[in-house]
Amino acid sequence: MEQRPFSKLHHLLRWNVWIDLSIERVLRNKGAHTPGVDNKTKKDYATPEARQRLREDVKQVLRLYSSSPVRRIFIPKNHKPHEKRPLGIPTIVDRAAQDAVRSILEPIYEGKQHPHSYGFRPYRCTHHAIERIRFLIGRHRYCWVVDLTSRGSSTT
Repeated sequence: MEQRPFSKLHHLLRWNVWIDLSIERVLRNKGAHTPGVDNKTKKDYATPEARQRLREDVKQVLRLYSSSPVRRIFIPKNHKPHEKRPLGIPTIVDRAAQDAVRSILEPIYEGKQHPHSYGFRPYRCTHHAIERIRFLIGRHRYCWVVDLTSRGSSTT
């Protein structure tokens, strides 16, 4: 199979239908009820005119490669409710722009991933990795598991 590079992907980011699909995905998400620094939520984009303005805003963000500041809040950690972790909430415009780029690049990079890589991939999670480990232990009697997770420094 011939390996050809992808080119001119930025043209896809100008397609209204592509942007509209990203906007719909973002607004269907329950996080669309949480405002970013612009204080806008799903309710602010209920009319066709508001959606049209949102589409143009997303296209402008993609054209200029710019984004708004992210709203920072602190939420309880899952297993340590007395401790909090930072959470960044982007604006809906930025979420839609990020989704548009993701929807173009994800199929390209997914095709190059190792089939037993589970981190931050669609339709894969920690539970799938654990089941794969159980399978290998049971079938091949493996007794070592190596976690190659890279943990960068975090700032709070």
